[in-house]
Amino acid sequence: MTGKPLADWRSERTYEILRMPIRLASTDERLGPILDRICEDFASTDDEPIATISIRSDDDGFTVWAGETKKSNVLDFDQSVMKLMSTLHREAMKLCSLWSVHAGVVSRDGRAVAFPGISGVGKSTLAGACVAAGWDYVSDETLSFDPDTMEVVLYPKPIWMDGKATRSVGLDDAGLTITPDHYKYPVTPRDLGGRIADGPIRLAHLILIERSKEDPKIEPLRPAELVTLLLRNTFKKADDSERKFADAVAVASHVEGHRLIFDEPVQAVRLLDALT
Repeated sequence: MTGKPLADWRSERTYEILRMPIRLASTDERLGPILDRICEDFASTDDEPIATISIRSDDDGFTVWAGETKKSNVLDFDQSVMKLMSTLHREAMKLCSLWSVHAGVVSRDGRAVAFPGISGVGKSTLAGACVAAGWDYVSDETLSFDPDTMEVVLYPKPIWMDGKATRSVGLDDAGLTITPDHYKYPVTPRDLGGRIADGPIRLAHLILIERSKEDPKIEPLRPAELVTLLLRNTFKKADDSERKFADAVAVASHVEGHRLIFDEPVQAVRLLDALT
């Protein structure tokens, strides 16, 4: 068992995340209700956790831990919640055996559309806009899938959006605040009037997103561009690079690739609606 002994936790929840049981815990009782709000789409499990991510009280505030490794300096409680969630993501990526790509993912009728990219390109805002428009939510952070079957595994973490992003999808920031000093808000599909995906999901489209003041459009990508898009954004880049390249080539032959050029998320959603 990792982390502090069970008796020391004032709040704890164990979730199945990417097919792994992971515990989130805190020595402060305030965390429990927050997790119930922002992790509502992760399935709870009674399985023994393979990892514990925790917030621990410090003389001057709080620190975040992965097992017995400290992952932060001393923080305010609201800052520690955000750090807890970002640490959860990094640890999940280390432990996950699936091929995982940094991407936003939504689906319709069991067919997943993923838009890989680095942080800051607008994946979360686009995922939120899609869900608000009726798409099913898979993840705003990670495309995790089996390259042999194209089966996509849900990773329905909350979508962290700043005020500009929430306003762009028509959300009132006041109803999203979970701690007083957040500058980003954890948005769930329910907040957007949507839902998480259900049933088997297969990867069908990979989208390279580009923000531009040009007229919005969607155009095909060549297979070689698809391979580059996958490899450039995959986690664990050093793991068996020859196998990863071969898998990327195989994936590119089974999915459709597109370049999506837009300025506002609503424009992108219209183009994705027409694509599928």
